Amino acid sequence: MGKRAWEYGREIVENERPFPERAGRVLWDDVIRDGRRDLDNMKYLWGGNVTESLMPLFFIAVYVQEYGNLGYDVREAEAMIEEGRELARTKNDIALYRHTCRLLKTLYDSPKKEDHNHWKYTEYNSFEQYAASVKFPEYAPYAPNREELFDKIYAGWIAQVCAGAIGTAIEGYHTKALEEVYGTVDRYIKDPEMYNDDLTFELAFLETFIRKGYDLTAADVAEDWAARLPFAFTAEGIALKNIKNGIYPPESGKFRNPFRELIGAQMRGGICGMAAPGDPYMAAKLAYEDAIVSHHNNGVLGEIFNAVMVSLAFIKSDMREICREAIDLMPKDSEYYSVVEYAWEACEKYGNWRDAWLDCDEKYKEYCWIHAYPNACAEVVALYYCENDYDKLVNLIAMCGLDSDCNAAQVANILAVAQGKECIDEKWTYPIGDYMETYVRGMEIVKFRVLAEKTVDAVLKAGKEKGCG
Repeated sequence: MGKRAWEYGREIVENERPFPERAGRVLWDDVIRDGRRDLDNMKYLWGGNVTESLMPLFFIAVYVQEYGNLGYDVREAEAMIEEGRELARTKNDIALYRHTCRLLKTLYDSPKKEDHNHWKYTEYNSFEQYAASVKFPEYAPYAPNREELFDKIYAGWIAQVCAGAIGTAIEGYHTKALEEVYGTVDRYIKDPEMYNDDLTFELAFLETFIRKGYDLTAADVAEDWAARLPFAFTAEGIALKNIKNGIYPPESGKFRNPFRELIGAQMRGGICGMAAPGDPYMAAKLAYEDAIVSHHNNGVLGEIFNAVMVSLAFIKSDMREICREAIDLMPKDSEYYSVVEYAWEACEKYGNWRDAWLDCDEKYKEYCWIHAYPNACAEVVALYYCENDYDKLVNLIAMCGLDSDCNAAQVANILAVAQGKECIDEKWTYPIGDYMETYVRGMEIVKFRVLAEKTVDAVLKAGKEKGCG
């Protein structure tokens, strides 16, 4: 048996010797800087802006709003918001910090609201439960040559980067405001951003998939998050703190996480679909493992929805057909199904994207603009009306507004995988170049061709290990 834990500490105490330099001036600069950052992070909850589009944010209200949408009576916490706003306005930072802690405790102590619509639907808590609730059609084995697979996966990655960059400049804004200012968004509104926090999770997932293949677990993904991602926002930010405190999936995605049904898992389904080309069941399984790191129930179904569509795009070409099939692979007794089915019916009802979208926008207006539900509706509308045209697809998804960079990246991935890189005009790719910078540890510079090669290699290796090649 090795050393006991106490022996390590005792060894240091017994063996170390003091020397005068250790009694010199202590440098507290880093500690003071971290303290200021901590205070700024708390104040950001009461008022900040989206990094790229500068859309104003009021995160503490989103905390309360979304915990209410999860089926809890949050009126007591809501009543505390105005006092906090006044403390923030008067820059009473110490009192505001105390008040924020009290508000969050009050929020998480909120009683369950038994008659809330959220509880009328089945809660999905395992992949096995999900898989038993749907019937996957039989698909012929997908066995492309390496060149074809590379073309589709390269296209999927570059489409995510380009379309995401369209959305970062406008994320958070409403359709009518976009129309008033821009008329239509059919171009980059500003020079495309190199950094995009949405893609970081897919890059981290790829590294897990390279190591673990189709046997990867949520715990594997969680550990790579902790190792590779220095920070995260909303659901992912809470999950990352949970993981670093030893709280692993699925608890990492549920514990004290009012954002667990927001868009964060839905926005990263593309890589799971590319990792399981033509195999939507496996894509759904990978998406489930990835999603429960930071999300739960309907938030998890959102990632499965996008992963299934990307996987289907390797074997199908029509966006409307792919979208319909993915809707049918959502459990009929889930709230998520009711949302995407509502969006589909709106498309059938109105016959034009704008009226269909504004109907959905009104229907789900009580959900914040980064919730999975209204953004899933935007995806359905854009895929339904895009006529299998890349430019039209990204134009429609941009004009739906809300969390437009997340939505654009995912739907563009679907169409690009189906058609290959030739569908993406140079007007989108040229300003991006051949690489991107990220803050993912070990992946600070990512060349797109290398990224695609790594993905293809990992898919082929995992397929052989599974006995598919």
